[in-house]
Amino acid sequence: MKMAARGQTRVGNGETMNKDTWATQPLRQKMIGEIEKTMAHCNYPVNRTSAQMEGYIYQQATSREEYISMTARVIIHIREMVDWRYQLEDVHGLFCPNYDITEDK
Repeated sequence: MKMAARGQTRVGNGETMNKDTWATQPLRQKMIGEIEKTMAHCNYPVNRTSAQMEGYIYQQATSREEYISMTARVIIHIREMVDWRYQLEDVHGLFCPNYDITEDK
């Protein structure tokens, strides 16, 4: 079985779908916005911008589903790191004063 080249997704009958087909600019901008919103909401200190993070995810992803999944994992990771800091320091509001833990539940 022939593997799809990087940047292509295998679809039925051995055909491949190019990244240009699924990675539209509106989708990419939405993911950048979601990462940015999470970082700002949590006041999360990072060395990269949301656009740089999204760019790395985009380069690694081989399908739309993988791209969205990887982006979601980054967002979850940011939130978990903030929650972990809360637990470690036991000082609510110190690291992420705008983050309401009950907001997503």
